[in-house]
Amino acid sequence: MKALPFGGVSGGHMDMPSDHLAITGQDFSDYLSKRCPGLKCPMCQTTENLMLHADSSDGPAHLLTTPVHVGGGAFQLGNYFITCLDCGHVILFNAHRIEGWVRSNKEAAGEGDANDE
Repeated sequence: MKALPFGGVSGGHMDMPSDHLAITGQDFSDYLSKRCPGLKCPMCQTTENLMLHADSSDGPAHLLTTPVHVGGGAFQLGNYFITCLDCGHVILFNAHRIEGWVRSNKEAAGEGDANDE
């Protein structure tokens, strides 16, 4: 499996890439509705109590980043996430995939470059 870096090492610490696309709560919700219909918690099977983490529908979706060290290098692995309010399980969604999906949908809808927001 080939690892795709989400960010790079800069000055001894890891930064998000400069072309990082800000995903809103609504963008993340749209992605889940279209790509994950019938989403349920893989642990307790609930479909009702899944909380998407964002400041608001038009505010940024919360991004969880994890430093990954491989050999002599490192990168940031970015994930958007939801939490099951019944059992507490956290479900991660690769930020790179979601950002690509949002970008292509906005371009297809004629909203121009999604980075202009």
